Amino acid sequence: MKQLTQNLQTGKMELLEVPFPALNKGQILVRNHYSLISAGAEDMKVVTARKGYIGKAKEKPDQVKQVLDSIKMEGLIPTYKKVMNKLDSFSPLGYSTSGEVVEVGEKVPDFKIGDLVACAGGGYANHAEVNYIPKNLCAKIPIGFNGERITLTALIFGRHADYFNHIIKMQVINYAPGKLIVRIVPKGSFSDSHANEVVNNLSIKEGMPFETKVEIVDEIDKTTRGKHRFLIRTFD
Repeated sequence: MKQLTQNLQTGKMELLEVPFPALNKGQILVRNHYSLISAGAEDMKVVTARKGYIGKAKEKPDQVKQVLDSIKMEGLIPTYKKVMNKLDSFSPLGYSTSGEVVEVGEKVPDFKIGDLVACAGGGYANHAEVNYIPKNLCAKIPIGFNGERITLTALIFGRHADYFNHIIKMQVINYAPGKLIVRIVPKGSFSDSHANEVVNNLSIKEGMPFETKVEIVDEIDKTTRGKHRFLIRTFD
């Protein structure tokens, strides 16, 4: 299959033929229909990769510390070889996609083959024909939404919209065809204008209007495993 990659040393991008991803427990395989290109995060990654060694070091001081620690523990030559091998490898690009489930791993009861899903996560939701996605990094696309526009994951997971700076937690509930409730645990600066922004961004028309209501809450219930579900559909 084909996947867009970038050489970490030169910054050169290539569309490579790579092995089909293996499926592990707790994961699903998703054939991409759409993949978001971020003008912010991905542009920064590309620009950093094209800088010289000093420029790379300035951009990633935490990794410089890891290199120094490695030199102390393993020595200069082994660390140098390790760093050069890393820089000479190809890194995947992308973090926000939508597509169709083509295979389901063990212990994934909530998804089935044919489901349309939104996915997110660097190293998982790549610019590739097929990706393996941990079950906690994907959500079923609500009925009526179109995959091209549901790269909703740009909105949901990428958090590029300004109002996310005023939200502590958020949950979208698709409780009936064409109807959404957005539960928000706000920061003190959250206002009516931010609520209107949420409604405007989620009231997407795909053949029928989506009625979106915002509910301000003190807390969002966790699952029995102690996690928050971002996107919930309560009807078949």
